Amino acid sequence: MGLQILTGLGKTSPYVAALAIVVYFIIFLTNKELLPEYSFPGLVLLVTALAVFAMFRLPRTTEQKDASTQINYYYGISLKEYEEALEKQRKAITQELEGKHGEEKQALEEELSRLEQQLANSAQNYQNMQLLLERLQTLHADDPKVQELRAEAALALAQADFDAVDSILIEAEALDAQAIRDQERNLAARRQSQAQTLDRRAELAKLRYDSPKALSLYKEALALDDQDFWRLIKTGRLEEIAAGDVKTAQGYYEQALGLAQSLVDQRLTAAAHSDMGDALVRQGRLKEALQSYQSALTIAQALADQDPRNTQAQRDLSVSYNKIGDIEQSQGRLEEALQNYQSALEIMQTLADQDPSNAQVRRDLSVSYNKIGDIERRRGRLEEALQSYQSALAIAQALARQDPSNAEMQRDLSVSYIKIGDIEQSQGRLEEALQNYQSALEIMQTLADQDPSNAQVRRDLSVSYNKIGDIE
Repeated sequence: MGLQILTGLGKTSPYVAALAIVVYFIIFLTNKELLPEYSFPGLVLLVTALAVFAMFRLPRTTEQKDASTQINYYYGISLKEYEEALEKQRKAITQELEGKHGEEKQALEEELSRLEQQLANSAQNYQNMQLLLERLQTLHADDPKVQELRAEAALALAQADFDAVDSILIEAEALDAQAIRDQERNLAARRQSQAQTLDRRAELAKLRYDSPKALSLYKEALALDDQDFWRLIKTGRLEEIAAGDVKTAQGYYEQALGLAQSLVDQRLTAAAHSDMGDALVRQGRLKEALQSYQSALTIAQALADQDPRNTQAQRDLSVSYNKIGDIEQSQGRLEEALQNYQSALEIMQTLADQDPSNAQVRRDLSVSYNKIGDIERRRGRLEEALQSYQSALAIAQALARQDPSNAEMQRDLSVSYIKIGDIEQSQGRLEEALQNYQSALEIMQTLADQDPSNAQVRRDLSVSYNKIGDIE
């Protein structure tokens, strides 16, 4: 009965038969009563017979499978072992080819070709792995953690644990990538810091009336960081005033305008339009300048309406009115110009009443008085013009006393003296006119001595001399 069972199992599966033999043998040793029909020698004979039977029942490709198993774990073995595995594989398939014909033979030949190519690729990969291992072992990193990870990757590679190698190298790569980002941020921050320091040096140069040096420093700062709006504007203004290069200045203003628009900053956009208009005026392109000023006015009006208490927004609106008035005055449109000047004056008078200590607001108020005086003079209303000029002079004198080193305030005072002198000359009051022209000349001579390269100052000085020459 037992023999029939084992034989049946052997036919079904030799592996199951082998397992059954072991179980049967254990039962025999522990409890012979359960297996009374067999003696020990008979059992041994039975086991031996079944083992031989099972052996012959094993697949003939066992050697091939063993070789394939060895090949599947080729990493970490020598090239000699590769060759041995390849030879075993060839022999196994060659034996299979004997007596095969047709499609079956063709399939075995294709399998042999595939395995040979696989082994060739594996051998090359092994060589590549050895090269990679050598590189990992000799590669140096400044970061100790990266160096440590590379050493770990080399150990994992020697054990053919590719997933671990990749995971470790990903971690090392992440550290390097983060270090690069940190260094780039630090570099960008240091560039900005250096540019800001150059800005401060440029401002100092302006205080010392060294416009060429200030311009050079601003350009150097822009080479480090050209994404600063006011740096672009200030550089453009110096190109206009100090170097007299209006076209180059316009290029800076255009760049500033593009930056402001990209930042979606309405106030900066208006400021850029305004300075663009200034450059266009100096080129005689009044129509284009007026368009720039009107663009600035539209934005300034919207911002002022949004926040009526915002002093800067109100001042920007006033400046836009004045600049449009300047274009209209130059075109002979005096009534329209006067209307814009008066709108600017009303705004600045309100701001000056709210904050009498604000020097910039008071200066703007003085400018508005002068502009209205210019219109009244052109209309032949000399007394009204003189009143406006005297109002501007009173403000300019107070500001110049408060800040004697401020070149802008000093120039404003000189301009007021010239304008009043012009009215007095027109009225035949030559001595009084000469006295005002001489006051203007003294101021402009001082500024020219302080900043000989300033083209605007040189022009103003020339005007003063001409005025005095007209009287004498």
